[in-house]
Amino acid sequence: MSYIDTQGISVPSDKPINRDIQYPPLEVKKMNVFTDLDRKELKEIINEVLDEREQRYHQSDDSWLYRGTY
Repeated sequence: MSYIDTQGISVPSDKPINRDIQYPPLEVKKMNVFTDLDRKELKEIINEVLDEREQRYHQSDDSWLYRGTY
């Protein structure tokens, strides 16, 4: 036997193990969840929300700065 069987579950084999097998690299198929149109629409929606948020914080109301301070 050319190896140590530490678990006692392997069956001894008379055949030598061929470790010279070369496998080609795995070809991963790129799969997108969103289409290009979906990406464009999501980007527009996110930009609109960020613009509205920026306008809300740039108003003259500074009361949000002083909340919780005494």
